[in-house]
Amino acid sequence: MYDNVTFITDVQGNSKWESIVDILQKESLQEGNDSIHPDKFNVRETQGKTILFLVDGMPAGMSHMEPSHYTGDPDIAVRGCRYHILKKFRNRQLGFPLLDINIKLGRELGYKIFYITRWTEDKAVNALYQHRRKVPGHNPDPYNTESYKSLTLDKRCLFIVDPNAPHYQQYIYYVTLEEGFVWKPKKSVIWQEHDGQL
Repeated sequence: MYDNVTFITDVQGNSKWESIVDILQKESLQEGNDSIHPDKFNVRETQGKTILFLVDGMPAGMSHMEPSHYTGDPDIAVRGCRYHILKKFRNRQLGFPLLDINIKLGRELGYKIFYITRWTEDKAVNALYQHRRKVPGHNPDPYNTESYKSLTLDKRCLFIVDPNAPHYQQYIYYVTLEEGFVWKPKKSVIWQEHDGQL
């Protein structure tokens, strides 16, 4: 189902791929989304690893793997962020193979934890990440992949991206990349047990 999808992981330092990220940023803004706005993300300067995806050779989306300075352990944890798919490609279920790539790259780069965060108010996406929901009409096979099933809600704490706005809380979803490792974020979290349905 992903035969026509290409994932590019050597984006930084390659002017061709960096220029395509620039195009994606412009198209994202035209769609009314500022999650990858140039003021927030610069493919040539932002630390980490950018992943670009193409469908039939056309720019379709991107994400970024960022050493986790937020949680105070950038040598241990890597955060998946700046994930954006252009609207016309959103029915392709590209997040599933992207998760596979994040896990593989995270291990290759020596990280012990890969994680993503999501606003607690985003009920539909959180239900998907918590394995409580499948998108109607989607191919059911990706929901059975080991990578998707390994995505785990951290019920011990909540992520606070901005200490000046502690009411903007996010759930943390993680994959342990080193067997037996127990992650203990050093900062940017509130230690508050929850069931993922705040």
